[in-house]
Amino acid sequence: FGHGNVTCLGEALEPVRDVMPTWRGQNEQSMALAAIGFNKAMKRRQIMVALASIGPGSTNVVTAAAVAMANRLPLLLLGGDTFANRAPDPVLQQVEQFGDPTITVNDCFKPVVRYWDRITRPEQIINSLPQAVATTDRFGNSHRIGRLGVTKNIEQSEVVLYRPNPIEAIGMTFEEVRFIVDRTVAFLGDFFVGRGDVEQLGGPVKVAKVSGEVASLGVVALINLMALLSLNIGIFNLLPIPVLDGGHLLYYLAEAARGKPLSQRVQDIGNRFGLAVVFSLMIFTTFNDTILSYIRSLG
Repeated sequence: FGHGNVTCLGEALEPVRDVMPTWRGQNEQSMALAAIGFNKAMKRRQIMVALASIGPGSTNVVTAAAVAMANRLPLLLLGGDTFANRAPDPVLQQVEQFGDPTITVNDCFKPVVRYWDRITRPEQIINSLPQAVATTDRFGNSHRIGRLGVTKNIEQSEVVLYRPNPIEAIGMTFEEVRFIVDRTVAFLGDFFVGRGDVEQLGGPVKVAKVSGEVASLGVVALINLMALLSLNIGIFNLLPIPVLDGGHLLYYLAEAARGKPLSQRVQDIGNRFGLAVVFSLMIFTTFNDTILSYIRSLG
């Protein structure tokens, strides 16, 4: 909405209206509120982008931005900022802040949006857009998810619920267990060689947080989480670290290869090493769940 959008973005959007439909709102606020309604009706699977011109046109959508943020609804607002060359300065459409010409009316969006940025060059969009379209899950956690520009509008009637018979269910269970084991082992391997994402590691604090979130989804979701945690604990217990069951198996293999048990001194050294590894991991995961998690949340 606004004459500035017509002469720049409007001209760019006109040739691609078949794949990127464009609607001209009668006023800025109703246009942005209509975009919020669309996002909610599409259950956050699709969004509308609202554009407004410099000055009062942009301030008219501040209320809509606050509504979207309070209801955790996705909304991308592109507000006209200021005249690039400042030749027509000042004009009615811009804020007159004589002490600081870098301030525009768009600065008033900062308290009511999750992400705010001032784009002055086209290449800046490459870094800013992924931040702007980060998703928020049902628990309020923010996630950046890579996407390709390909989508399909799936209607509820197209969703088919498949219920396997008991024999099929057993086979699907083994396949799911195999997949979880494979992914867990791959993650542990990446972690120990320095390629893993430490944010994925969680200790008692993270387990308690996730358990509370999953419990709000119902008993079935909680049972699935319990099964997943049990499986992961079992995999971790089989690692070849002394004091764990995997360490005992390692001792038995060494005994079978040597034809006699390891000396008590070697076993004691191994047990001390294993305890140091386990306690270090416990301390790190607790630190990661608390201090590091708080630091990351500050941006």
